[in-house]
Amino acid sequence: MKNSYSLLAALGFIGGLSLLSSSALANGLYVEGHAGFSIPQTSDINGLGIPAELSFDNSGVYGGAVGYNFGNFRAEGEISYRNADIDEVRFPSVPLTVSSGADISALSFMANGYYDIKTGTAFTPFVGGGLGLAVLSSNNSSSGSVTGNDSSTVFAWQVGGGLSYALNSKLSLQASYRYFATAEGSFAGASNVDVSFASHELLAGIRYSF
Repeated sequence: MKNSYSLLAALGFIGGLSLLSSSALANGLYVEGHAGFSIPQTSDINGLGIPAELSFDNSGVYGGAVGYNFGNFRAEGEISYRNADIDEVRFPSVPLTVSSGADISALSFMANGYYDIKTGTAFTPFVGGGLGLAVLSSNNSSSGSVTGNDSSTVFAWQVGGGLSYALNSKLSLQASYRYFATAEGSFAGASNVDVSFASHELLAGIRYSF
């Protein structure tokens, strides 16, 4: 008899999770906020006449999105911001390394699409990506900087995936990874140079469905 009660309880629990996940994936408008860790990649500098690279310190990334859930598929508009200090300017062919007090920020405006993989539980893996624009800005108070104080609007893209957990029919938590990258932006520093920005990003977020 105890085994029967245990089995019924287990089936009831699984059924409850299934209903929960179904509700969490129902059609509707949602808002989302996220924050995390950005690991910028080394970027080539074009325009100096000799090969050069920028290396960056790790930084934070913050953002939010408004979207619509169609069931398995979600479409959203997202704004995110990351700011990375330039660690070094490298000239591999010389070789020469110069320290830098400058930083480059990327404010992105993305149109994203995600596919939610239903599991019959409160856990929902997802994959997706997005296209959009990023405003790359360089800031340096000292003269003679490679990038100077300037900004450039460029094409941006991202791809990644993650896992969400439905706390209830309205609220869910999520953890995700994505790779974010931009085209080259032009900066008027010590000379006119072209620099791109790319980073691996680890994010934690919360989503509210209306």
